Amino acid sequence: MSANVRLIMDSRPAIAIHWLGSCGGCEETILDLAEELPRVMDRVRIAFCPMLTDFKVADLDGQPDGSLLAAFISGCVITDEHAEMAALLRRKSRIVVAFGACAHLGGVPGLANQFGLRRVTDAVRADGKRRDVRTGSEPELPSIAQSVRTLDQVIPVDHCLPGCPPTAAMFETALTAIINAAAGPMGKVLAPDVAVCDECPRKDTRRAETTVAEIRRIPWVEIDPDLCLLNQGILCLGPGTRSGCGAACIRANMPCTGCFGPTSGARDHGGKLISAAAAAIAGEDADAIRKAFAGLADPVGSLYRYSLPASLLRGRRS
Repeated sequence: MSANVRLIMDSRPAIAIHWLGSCGGCEETILDLAEELPRVMDRVRIAFCPMLTDFKVADLDGQPDGSLLAAFISGCVITDEHAEMAALLRRKSRIVVAFGACAHLGGVPGLANQFGLRRVTDAVRADGKRRDVRTGSEPELPSIAQSVRTLDQVIPVDHCLPGCPPTAAMFETALTAIINAAAGPMGKVLAPDVAVCDECPRKDTRRAETTVAEIRRIPWVEIDPDLCLLNQGILCLGPGTRSGCGAACIRANMPCTGCFGPTSGARDHGGKLISAAAAAIAGEDADAIRKAFAGLADPVGSLYRYSLPASLLRGRRS
């Protein structure tokens, strides 16, 4: 039986899973379904997923436009090749999901926007040029953009599945909703629209007025595993971050770092987090505030760790 005949006989909805500028962690979370993976993935036909097998771009290009139910695209857009693949997947798919923090908000790679991508790439090359390690010649490589972009800054995106990475349960829930045409209106973030504090196991220990004299860096303190981290002077970004992760970091006795992005009421995630951090500080005069924030060694890396390209700032202004 030919491949084309098999595809016609397979009535399951087809999906694509692809990464752009990412680490592959979002795809790994699919594998975290473990023994449930065959049951979940048997509901769809994988039309394109280089992570799983040797798919080629021609395999995707040969599909009719709009023939795929959905494309889950992880990673930010850094090169022209990323932009071209995003456009191709958009054309072939009826629904596009920004899969994970990098596609959703820019992610950790987006911190390069503080400096400009060209400056970053030049800094890691002795002479500012790309070299083939075998021949010493300059190879043909995709061109690098001026800045890191989110997926929806390049193509229209129907839904976002947040997190670094999203949980396996979230992926299954999102896939089920899409198959059942129950994912909601375009632009919906497929996670609860409440703060991480709502699912935090320590929420009952948080004082109504959280006031600390200084932000304390984790290596300097012994963290109490039962008390609200903000009450201990540790910068936990749960109050300004969307839930859905099950407060996984906090349950591991570490603060929330904000990877699920903002709730719908926040225009700028970093701005929301700055407000939440400031509300926790006891001091009111300039010296007290300066002392309190001295422990925040990297403000941009802490408050815009996952969201700089999606923020009102976007990055460095020349």
